[in-house]
Amino acid sequence: MVASIDDLPTELIAQIFVDALQPEQWHGTYLVYTLPPLLVVCRRWRDVAHDTPTLWRYIHLDLDLIADTASEARCRAFMDVFVLRAKGSVALSVFISEEDNPYQASIWLELRRLVGSVCWSFSLVAHEDETVGCAPQITACLDQVAPRLEVLHLEYQVNISEYAVWTLPRAPKLRELGWDTLTTIFRWPSDIETFPLLRTIRACVHAGDGHDDAAQVAEILRRCPHLVTLDLQLYHDFRATSPIRLEAESLRTLNIDGEALVSSMSTLRLPNLENARISSIPTGVLPTLFRGPLATVTRLDVGSSIDRGAGGTFARSLLDCPRLQHLRWINPDHETLAEFLEVMSKPLPSTDAWICPRLLSLTLLAIELQPSDTVVLKIWMFARSRTEPSLDSADDTFTGRLQRLESLAILPPYRPTPREYGWLTSTLEGLRLSTANAWT
Repeated sequence: MVASIDDLPTELIAQIFVDALQPEQWHGTYLVYTLPPLLVVCRRWRDVAHDTPTLWRYIHLDLDLIADTASEARCRAFMDVFVLRAKGSVALSVFISEEDNPYQASIWLELRRLVGSVCWSFSLVAHEDETVGCAPQITACLDQVAPRLEVLHLEYQVNISEYAVWTLPRAPKLRELGWDTLTTIFRWPSDIETFPLLRTIRACVHAGDGHDDAAQVAEILRRCPHLVTLDLQLYHDFRATSPIRLEAESLRTLNIDGEALVSSMSTLRLPNLENARISSIPTGVLPTLFRGPLATVTRLDVGSSIDRGAGGTFARSLLDCPRLQHLRWINPDHETLAEFLEVMSKPLPSTDAWICPRLLSLTLLAIELQPSDTVVLKIWMFARSRTEPSLDSADDTFTGRLQRLESLAILPPYRPTPREYGWLTSTLEGLRLSTANAWT
């Protein structure tokens, strides 16, 4: 006997709809093309869809499409239907790239009302200079009480004559914040002392505004006592009146892009930091980071930070990271990588100590290699030195001062498979090394 889909329980059909449509992945506007066909298959399907709040909790708006009375009315009707059928909190995603117009005014008022009432996630993206006129509307959406707001993402890449400094919503449940602006970082609301649920902050600022940047970073750490992940990308001339003298015990992941913060963060103590990513930081200031806030990291991701010919300096600076277990290096040049591997292939002559004695994996991404390249020999020497037992070992095991390397993955640029370097990986696998990219 063959069962019909009509025999399935309503709850199962609803879950199939959610899994198939994935409403949280929808992109675009109020002209939703995925949901309407589902509503016209049959009456039961329509009723199930209407009574499944998850299908209606993600509202995506492209304000550029609101250009007349008709499009304004369609957008208002769309928002009303979704909010009604969501039966609770909604997530708002708003995009705008063209000059604002009078037909958008009622939409902005509704967005402000939703952020201040039933919105749990608010994302706004504005890229073009023509959108400068919507700054007051953004201010109105942000500067209010938002009792349900948990996630806030603002991407406002617009040149404006005066620096737009927005105050965060008074949202006690806020747990994730993304802030990508051209000019300035955010202000904290004056009537909320701390955000105890805030776990993740990503702040990307492209131009300075004359404020004390170090003080603003310190304020982040002070107001977020349980912050776990902090991603700072500051590309302007950094202003700091004093170093950051704090200890943030909750922080586990720190990403720093740009050298602006390094001197001010040298006195920052992060005793439980595990993961770090650094990029666009001159090699000469790396010891300041590794002796200070990054001293406890176990996983380090290195972007475009290492100056050409400074591989040895980079390796020796890692002497202050004895807990490091996993290192990933993106697009190293041959000369710098060869210097780095040579220093890492033997104990330091002055102290007989190994750099990063607990290192378990090294991943090299986006690197071009040929069998005749000198750096290939350095890779082989590094692999052997980190996989063969020391001379003072009584058997075929490593002494306690140096752990055996487990993984050495090398991936070429713009190619999906590590087997491109089969002539090298087979040799490394002969040393019982994994060559798969295990970095997650």
